[in-house]
Amino acid sequence: MSTQKWENPLMGWTSTGDPYANVGEAGFSFQSEEAAKAFAERHGWDYLVKKHHTPLLKVKAYTDNFKWKGPPMTED
Repeated sequence: MSTQKWENPLMGWTSTGDPYANVGEAGFSFQSEEAAKAFAERHGWDYLVKKHHTPLLKVKAYTDNFKWKGPPMTED
């Protein structure tokens, strides 16, 4: 696998000999951690398993930005 990069003279894009260079974080997904590890080991790859994280979003309406929050707090 080549990590060498060069500029494509026709389009001006950066090219590489690595077909997986642009795969990034979202390249593969698996049903289980074990399946992901088995796939990587079967191909002789080093791996890092990242578990899917769903951020908790606080539901907020646009008008909440303008609600009265009381007088400003003062330091005594």
